[in-house]
Amino acid sequence: MAKFLTTAAAINEIDRIITNTKEREHLVLICPFIKIQDNLFQNLQDVDRRGVKTTLVYGKSDLKPEEEKRLKQLENLSLLFLENVHAKCFFNDETMVITSYNMYNASGQNREMGVLLTKRDDLECYSDARKEAGLIVRLAEKHKFTGTSVKSTHGMTHESGFCIRCQKGIPLDTEEPFKPFCYECYQQWTEEPDWYYERFRHLCGKPTDTTRDKPFCRSCYRKIRKD
Repeated sequence: MAKFLTTAAAINEIDRIITNTKEREHLVLICPFIKIQDNLFQNLQDVDRRGVKTTLVYGKSDLKPEEEKRLKQLENLSLLFLENVHAKCFFNDETMVITSYNMYNASGQNREMGVLLTKRDDLECYSDARKEAGLIVRLAEKHKFTGTSVKSTHGMTHESGFCIRCQKGIPLDTEEPFKPFCYECYQQWTEEPDWYYERFRHLCGKPTDTTRDKPFCRSCYRKIRKD
């Protein structure tokens, strides 16, 4: 059953969620304000080196240059912005914390509350919260790091395709049944294929709602059929 969390307990459980995320799982962090404590950031670096795909959604204020510089080091991070996000939710494929705590240094000095959910013991609540988190992820826009171009993030041409979940460059698949995922995202999809729509087009890599069966927009689909 759900467990109530105090400030320190919420921080500890978020730390466990990050460190316990397995290589082929997906880590999602949603919070309006970001100024990550050093120990939490070190754990994010560790899971990033292990190849864990991390999605971080923030809003409300611009990232400080020093924070952007740190996050830019994480090669497997998808950093997204949604202006009206006010939820604070942190989860992997097994465990979730919903809390008033922001990933902000000063928040650790405040009186916060939270709730711990697990997929095993609180499946309905965990699934409902994860669906809402999926909507937040779909509505968010990709953060454009200073000095980079979103269009050329992966340096791919139209002879190659994009993973429809993480936008990683992969071989283009134009024959049904389509294979529009990288290996890691395909493993995630096989475990929970319907928890949210995917985020990118397979041919051009542009953000939009897609699925495994429909990984192309109409214009991209017409192009591959003409080719």
